[in-house]
Amino acid sequence: MNSTQLRQERGAQFSVRPEPAYQAVRRALLSSGLLAFAGCSSLPEVSAPGANRAGSWPESLDQPSKFSRALPGPGLPGGWEPYLISPSKKPTSYDLVDHENRTVLRARTVGKAATGLYFRLENQPGRQPDTIEWRWLARNLDLEADVSDTWADDSPGRIILAFDGDHNEFGFRDRLFFEQARAFTGLELPYATLIYVWDPKLPVGTVVPIPQTTRIRYLVVQSGEQSLNQWLDYRRQIQDDYRQVFQKSPGRLMAVGLMTDSDDLGKPTETLYDDLNIQWKAA
Repeated sequence: MNSTQLRQERGAQFSVRPEPAYQAVRRALLSSGLLAFAGCSSLPEVSAPGANRAGSWPESLDQPSKFSRALPGPGLPGGWEPYLISPSKKPTSYDLVDHENRTVLRARTVGKAATGLYFRLENQPGRQPDTIEWRWLARNLDLEADVSDTWADDSPGRIILAFDGDHNEFGFRDRLFFEQARAFTGLELPYATLIYVWDPKLPVGTVVPIPQTTRIRYLVVQSGEQSLNQWLDYRRQIQDDYRQVFQKSPGRLMAVGLMTDSDDLGKPTETLYDDLNIQWKAA
């Protein structure tokens, strides 16, 4: 069964039995990886996961710790924290490996798996984020995946930015979604989340909203399978991208994360991530 048939079948099921509010909110949170950043503003201290290697604490809390400066192995550089999408899902495996004489992060999924990593940021007064740079190398991707389809939105690579802002600006739909999310998780979500994503089909530059809220949106930065098995470099203007996606200037950048997942369609995936770098400028 191809993705179109799958969507039609599931769409027919949906039309007969609407998805309960709890499941709709949960699916939106899981598909975006947003649960990683829930409560960021109320947890200012950066703590390391138990697998951190000694001597790898972050040099600066306004910059994600570098994978390249750590030793290969199961640990993570200080400040990078794993997050569980759902107890019912298998975890994505993250470890540090030597690739061409450089330590990089390797993400691997087997079956329906989805977990990620995130790094909480400490903004300096009088500065705002300017650009974000990263590199990734995807070994494979599922050509049936589609980030615009909440039932098939697997991706080999996501870079996730969480922003602060005034929740009093929300319209009814966003207030309802955030209230439901708070009721179901007990956590306060970021004001807005911008997710750079690799999609098998959608053109680069496509903006994909999450159906349940206007405050979570994808921006496609890579499309198709032509660039598999090669390092791809990105340099994105955070302010410009946020304005394109949300039609306003961003607030404080609270956290950055990444995720490789296959929790909808279950095809094994492997992606390598090099260092993420954020440049700041005077506000």
